Amino acid sequence: MRKIVFVLITIFLLFVNSPVFAAVNISIDSFPSPVTIGQEFSISITANNLSLNTSYYLKGRIGTGSDFDKAETNNPNNSSPDDWLADTDSWSKFPKISLGDTESSWSGTLKLRAKSSATAGKNSLKVRIKKTDTDTTYDSGTYEITFQPAPTSTPVPTNIPTSTPNPSNTPAPSSTPNPTSSPTGTSIPVKKPTSTTKPREIYEVLDDKESERGTVLGENAPTSTPQIKAPKTEISSSKTSFPLLFLLLGGGMVCIIAAVLLSIKQTRERKIDFP
Repeated sequence: MRKIVFVLITIFLLFVNSPVFAAVNISIDSFPSPVTIGQEFSISITANNLSLNTSYYLKGRIGTGSDFDKAETNNPNNSSPDDWLADTDSWSKFPKISLGDTESSWSGTLKLRAKSSATAGKNSLKVRIKKTDTDTTYDSGTYEITFQPAPTSTPVPTNIPTSTPNPSNTPAPSSTPNPTSSPTGTSIPVKKPTSTTKPREIYEVLDDKESERGTVLGENAPTSTPQIKAPKTEISSSKTSFPLLFLLLGGGMVCIIAAVLLSIKQTRERKIDFP
């Protein structure tokens, strides 16, 4: 009887400690808060009571209420743009962990970021894992995380160099012949008479004539400063003025002498007639 009880207790203990019957337990050990929307961050995860020799996919989930579609999970083994995965992407693209024949627990980190459409403020965070060969999924507990709005960046204008267009070869305009005007008459330019005697010479000629006239008549011409007379443009030369002056003076003297002689003669005749 004792042997039967011992066997039953042993079988019970084996079934109790067996991971087959134990519930999978997933916890998030640490994460930053608050976090800026769009900024990546890491969370620490521990999973217990996993199946031996089994592989699992992991992803993070963020949201408010019952909607957990605002998280993006990073898989560094994928090339861009599949390195950041949305909640609706295929499970085969997400990070994978594999357990050995003696391992039923796993601890590690997972990189996440909130999508630009996430709501700023308090949100819910949790982790989901899935066996690679079945559709069975397991979720962690829900944790509260706070997100801050992304800073608004002011666009900086970019100086785009403008190309200077090369001037095109513009054809030169053809020369239009100037119309020839029919001559209506021949205009002959008239030369204006120019004075050949300088003003200074005219003044000297006039002064010489006045001095000579006073000497002939026996008058003492008073010495005075000659008045400046406006030059006459009709005088052609000094050579033609001297003969004309002598002719006038000579004629005047002849007339004076004739008048004097005639007067003397008349006076004598009168004396003879009246003794």
